[in-house]
Amino acid sequence: MMKKLSIMLAIAMVFALTTPVMASPFTDVPADHWAYDSIEKLSKSGIVTGYEDNTFKGDEELTRYEMAVIAARIASQVEEGEATDEVKEAAEALTAEFGDELAALDSRVTALEDKGLNVKISGESTTVFTDTNITGNPDFGTTGVEDGQYWDDWDDTLDDDAPAQEELKQEFDFDIQTMIDGNTNVTLTLNTITDSFGDFTNWEGLDQNTSPATDEDSKTISLDEALLAVNNPKYGLKIGDFGDYHLTDYFYDEEDVEGIEATANLFDTKLMAFKGQDDDVDPQSDAQDILALKANKDIAGIDMTGKYFEADDEGIYGVNAATELMPAVNTNVEYLAFDNDLEDNYLVDGEVSTKMGDINTTVGYKKVGENFSVYNSVFKADEDVYDTGEDYEPGIKGIRVAGDMDLMPGLNVFASVEDEENELNNNEILTTKVGAEYAVDKTTTLSGSYELADADNGDTTTLNAGLEGSYLKDKLATVVDYELEDIDNGEETNTLDIRNEYAITDATALTGDVQYETVEGTGTDTERTYYAVGADHKLTESTSLGVNYRVIDFDNNATPADDYKAESINGELNVKF
Repeated sequence: MMKKLSIMLAIAMVFALTTPVMASPFTDVPADHWAYDSIEKLSKSGIVTGYEDNTFKGDEELTRYEMAVIAARIASQVEEGEATDEVKEAAEALTAEFGDELAALDSRVTALEDKGLNVKISGESTTVFTDTNITGNPDFGTTGVEDGQYWDDWDDTLDDDAPAQEELKQEFDFDIQTMIDGNTNVTLTLNTITDSFGDFTNWEGLDQNTSPATDEDSKTISLDEALLAVNNPKYGLKIGDFGDYHLTDYFYDEEDVEGIEATANLFDTKLMAFKGQDDDVDPQSDAQDILALKANKDIAGIDMTGKYFEADDEGIYGVNAATELMPAVNTNVEYLAFDNDLEDNYLVDGEVSTKMGDINTTVGYKKVGENFSVYNSVFKADEDVYDTGEDYEPGIKGIRVAGDMDLMPGLNVFASVEDEENELNNNEILTTKVGAEYAVDKTTTLSGSYELADADNGDTTTLNAGLEGSYLKDKLATVVDYELEDIDNGEETNTLDIRNEYAITDATALTGDVQYETVEGTGTDTERTYYAVGADHKLTESTSLGVNYRVIDFDNNATPADDYKAESINGELNVKF
């Protein structure tokens, strides 16, 4: 295992010295990840191509056959005379280590080519049973429930859609893959769904047989999503349905869309174009057209990205520049502006990061024009763009300083100060935050922070405390989070979240979650309790069974008519093939 890791690190170091800097093509590798630079260079070189959904999946184990593919690509560069001496040395080491796998891989490919069979079909079938009972607030279950917000607020492992009151359905997912050549593969993903097992009742309490027109689900098999993807280190093409598509935090972040995405690497420039429609609109005839264009290139050591986004005939353009000014001093600047004639319709945000002694330090500045607002029905930006500190609210400008350091083994402390002013309402906000994270031992990590937002229109105090641990010989994983938010002349919110997972055996695990929240203030006095218990069992290598029971109990002491209680039992049988 260590030998493989050492070889992978050697490859990364070699290509870090021989490949120009480009943006990472993988959606699950953030720019601040410790391995970001090495991964983007391996991707640019064509040695690592990732998966068809543009993810790197860095936490998954690398099989010896996957390692053999990497070794084969390096050897190919050596044969074509494109490799440096360092790459040749890495190729020799890899070929020696994975010679058997390379031979087996070559035999498998040759056999498939001889038979004309280079198509792989895989997929999974999921049978789902759900029974949900709701009592209390008569509007609960018919108003604003379609997005499942009442569950999502408390359990981020759930699907986006709220469960039906009674439902028995089966879902099928298919992946059809074919390899055109050593670097190009084609994947067709099909997601179908059927409700053919029996009657069910929808949120309005109407039976499917008596009121079929009111039911969104169908008893016949239907195609839910289809996506055709062509992947190559130099180009890519995707056509079809994109679930939870991410373009940028400012434009269609984690939204369902349908259309065409094309990518290419031309003249050391990474290009992307998307043309399509919003796929989360009913009726679909009201869906707005979407256009996205991005270009990334390293220019004299500066990683430059230009972008243009358009929805409903309203456009926004911008540029991002990142570079290392000097050893250990990095900068990142972003500029965005609406494509219209309004004044103050732009955002500029920049920061410089470095290490001063043992302290990692970041200094930043931002200014948001009063006419720059992307969190709306047109651009559908990530709502976290406007966090508790109102980071990108229109009219905000300010400076920020942050730092962290390791005081002793296992103990990291951090602090930040942000001075902001909202030019629209002349409200000044000085936000100070301090905290620490301490690894008590190999099993337990404690964390805590204190934040004070001192504003002209009232102060907000936030206190966080957490525990993350692994106990009983790593069989029990526990996470505890507590947060207190106190707003002057406003509300005080207390939230406690406890999550546990216990592995009885390698095949069976139990889960138990409890969350409790109280909100008190002028005219407000509510309590909300959520708890869930579940069991997951792996029947075979390809078959698993899961059962969950969830309850939400909401009490509005100020307005008892808003009280409600929701209970749901859910079972899933998953078979992969």
